[in-house]
Amino acid sequence: MASVLTRVLQDFDDIKDNSSVIVAGSVIQLFCSASGQFTAPHIQWTRNNITIPETAQLPHLMVKSRTENNTITSSLLTIYGFSSSDNGSYQCHACDNNSCNTSIPLLLSGW
Repeated sequence: MASVLTRVLQDFDDIKDNSSVIVAGSVIQLFCSASGQFTAPHIQWTRNNITIPETAQLPHLMVKSRTENNTITSSLLTIYGFSSSDNGSYQCHACDNNSCNTSIPLLLSGW
């Protein structure tokens, strides 16, 4: 079973109830780590239930993933210059050969 841990790497005070208000123009980094039983899980990010491509190299969005010890995968979603168009519910989805698991949605909104 793939187990998933997500966190926001940003210097806001706190995230309450899995949501946060972001100052426009901020750089936001969402980190996801997943471990599998025998193989490293594959990680996929979504925003409002729409897949963010792994090869996302858009001007303001980047996804980088790496595998460690053949059983742990980590992924970093970076949003440069956060704006209201980036508002939404972000989730990390991890699947290994046996199962899939999804993080709790993190609602981000900017002003």
